[in-house]
Amino acid sequence: MSFFDKLIEAQTQQSLVVVGLTIFLSIVFIIVGNKFKKADPLQRPSTFLVLVETGVDMVQGLFDSVFGNRLRGFLPYTVFLMFFILMMNYIPLFLPVEPATTDYSVTLSLALVSIVVSQVVMIQKHGLKGYFKHFADPIWPLVPINIIEIFSRVLSMSLRLFCNILSGVMIMGIVSEGLGKLQNMMFQIGTVSDGIADLNILNAVFSIPLHLFFDLFCGSIQALVFTLLTMIFVSLSLPEHEDVVEEKEEMKLNVIVDVKDNKATV
Repeated sequence: MSFFDKLIEAQTQQSLVVVGLTIFLSIVFIIVGNKFKKADPLQRPSTFLVLVETGVDMVQGLFDSVFGNRLRGFLPYTVFLMFFILMMNYIPLFLPVEPATTDYSVTLSLALVSIVVSQVVMIQKHGLKGYFKHFADPIWPLVPINIIEIFSRVLSMSLRLFCNILSGVMIMGIVSEGLGKLQNMMFQIGTVSDGIADLNILNAVFSIPLHLFFDLFCGSIQALVFTLLTMIFVSLSLPEHEDVVEEKEEMKLNVIVDVKDNKATV
């Protein structure tokens, strides 16, 4: 099999993993959503619902720290993005395949979607005229630089996720191959028996902590960073005065609620 045949086979495998994972997560989110709707608030929730709610609350807390009360319709996409990247990074813990994020086309597609979303939000908030006008901010000679900035965001987000996950896979591959050769050398000099050499014990012992570190810990960190960057870039697309306006409206609502409470107490 030639190099290109192996490359095409690997790309096909990654594509199937991504498509299957998308379908799986979509079904899971629909089922979980229906369970939350039917759940009785007076009864103790199941362990599964508690775990899901904890994960969603974590992403929502991160979302609120960036957006506050703004753009609540963007929250479902953020939650799905976080869990989607997590599952792609966790795949080697359950299946003998590499993470789907080691395919640059996957990370590039995710970055493109995130940047396109941020540009669509900017058009909605500023209008088409204001969107094109911001490229000349603060002066018109900076138009090329502002355009390049958008593409640089795509490259930085996609390469950060791709390179960090790929480096972990490469390190695990190097360590695994080195341990295999070490065990073969130990067998040749008679340190281990033939049966033990076939079991590849060294790889079995050392691969578990490596998988936990690179797939679980680093995979979680990279999913968090990618999601946070997406939220930051979208928040940069919002008008600067929107925070002040919403803070004033929230203060007015709090004052109205306090007045009503005082009247009810009297």
